[in-house]
Amino acid sequence: MPRRGLIIIHFPPLAEARRKCYGSALTEAFADMKTISRVLAVLLAAGALAAWLATGASHGWTKTSVPVRQTDAVTGIEGITYESRFVPGVDFLGGALLASALLAGLSLLLCNRSKPTANTSQNL
Repeated sequence: MPRRGLIIIHFPPLAEARRKCYGSALTEAFADMKTISRVLAVLLAAGALAAWLATGASHGWTKTSVPVRQTDAVTGIEGITYESRFVPGVDFLGGALLASALLAGLSLLLCNRSKPTANTSQNL
């Protein structure tokens, strides 16, 4: 039966590790930890991208204070004051996407272990 959506590159050490984990063939179902780590990786990437976009999509470095122009009421001179505000930059986005990629990569190293089933006919 052909496997859909699965690309396997022949790499001898990886093939040997897969034989040890899976037995003679790859199983169709993902293990719970594998699925959980992949879902968390996608959620982390989507959440970081959404937070970065929602806070202004700053193309510079992360800032903890931003300059605000204010006009003095008495003299009318314009000055710059700094307001404490967190603005995530591309380093925030890059770090979150790197963590997401590492989590997704970790899921590739996890083995699919089948849960032992009790066969009651042999026990009788």
